[in-house]
Amino acid sequence: MIWLLLNVMSVSAQENHVRALRPLEQCTLVTDMSDRIESVEWFPLRFPDGSALEYLRKMLVLPDGRFLIHHQKDVACFDAKGKYLFSMGQASTPEEGCGLIHDICMSVDQKYMYMAGRDDVVLCFDLKDGKLVKKIFLKDSERVYNYYDIAPSAEGGFFLYTPYENDKEGVVEGQKMLVQFDSTGQEVGRFIMRPDYVLPGFMISQACGNQYFVRVQGGDNAGYRVKDGILQKYCTIDFGTKGIPALYMYTNEQGGNIQSYMRADYFKMPIFFSETAGYFYFCVCGPKAKEYYFQYPRGEEKGIYWEGDQNGMVIRFWASDDEYFYAITEYGLQDYDVRTVDPLLREIMARIGLVSKEKLKGSQFLKIKFKD
Repeated sequence: MIWLLLNVMSVSAQENHVRALRPLEQCTLVTDMSDRIESVEWFPLRFPDGSALEYLRKMLVLPDGRFLIHHQKDVACFDAKGKYLFSMGQASTPEEGCGLIHDICMSVDQKYMYMAGRDDVVLCFDLKDGKLVKKIFLKDSERVYNYYDIAPSAEGGFFLYTPYENDKEGVVEGQKMLVQFDSTGQEVGRFIMRPDYVLPGFMISQACGNQYFVRVQGGDNAGYRVKDGILQKYCTIDFGTKGIPALYMYTNEQGGNIQSYMRADYFKMPIFFSETAGYFYFCVCGPKAKEYYFQYPRGEEKGIYWEGDQNGMVIRFWASDDEYFYAITEYGLQDYDVRTVDPLLREIMARIGLVSKEKLKGSQFLKIKFKD
């Protein structure tokens, strides 16, 4: 129970000390990134059987430079240069199977990977060799929907995120969406009230120091993070009158239509949070479903933003460490359009230089470092 008390105290103590971000007022549009990026490293991602990366879901960076990729089939481990090492959680391996893999995270000590599955079970793998260590079955957990995302808690425990059913009645009831479990699977606490519609998926993302950002929700502009296993309120993000109105999903004339919601003439909840030692980053779906990317120098209240290309390739940061932001392209760079409006993508391709299209086919791993 001490960790429940620490989480409650940490969230409460943060209330008066969080960053108040107003991106549309504080950030300046940039169309050229040539003087902002220090370096770009890239290499192709290849599986031994020649198969391609399918439906990227999550990426984790390990302390020794290796990285994990949760994709359609399983969780694959690569070394720092992109060499495939092993996979975990294959559905074809009964002892490791947990049905559909929802999400992954590293333990606080960064020695183990936790894998959240569909069937009330969390699997623990040793990151040295990818071997299954144990299965943790959830006990006496009252819920009405699958857990989607996971973050580590102290002493071998973990947080699981459930958006519940996206109905208005659920909003009125005010369920708490982040559920904390100890190392045995016993529920020990619930946090973060659900105030509005929740877009399921990519709700927790890893950043430097193995911290995990819990993204801002519809109807609530508060963002949280889990650092050293403790939940903290990190920031507020306010788009003012251009932010999507509360309960819009349930009250607009296209009610319940996700396409209409994403294309609505407002800025929606931020997603893909990431942070290095120098910069804080997040992505936002704006009017007409156009993507906007915001970046603040860490601890500062002035930043930049750039626009994505609605008709071309998308570059998002999936994870970060102290120095680098990490991106992965699922479909290769061979069809890159030099007319793209995305200044980050344009600068990445300029740094890669003139290489054969054959080398750019398939998934590419990118390491981007911004200037201090």
